[in-house]
Amino acid sequence: MTIENKILSSVALLSIWFSPIIIPVIILAITTKDGFAISHKNALLAIKYQISVGILMALTFLSGTFALAQSTSMNHITFNSWILLFIAIMLGITAITICLRSIYLGIRVWVED
Repeated sequence: MTIENKILSSVALLSIWFSPIIIPVIILAITTKDGFAISHKNALLAIKYQISVGILMALTFLSGTFALAQSTSMNHITFNSWILLFIAIMLGITAITICLRSIYLGIRVWVED
């Protein structure tokens, strides 16, 4: 893998923290040549990860909000509120795991030959 491929792949995968979706789309647009097939594949993977994290975080927020609204309207925590809270926690953990996986892959690009 060339140094250009490593830089583009790493930036695409690590952009989850500073500019999600925008940078991988730009890298996807500039890596249409045959020499950048690896960077193109990693940019697509980064877009998939970043969209997944966005959807999971929105669902986490909605589930947590519904759990809070339901428990405050009834003045006690119901079983449904606990289920919604559990779902929110699981979705949040899944989103964090995907973020960490993206960081791991962005760093691992530099170790590969």
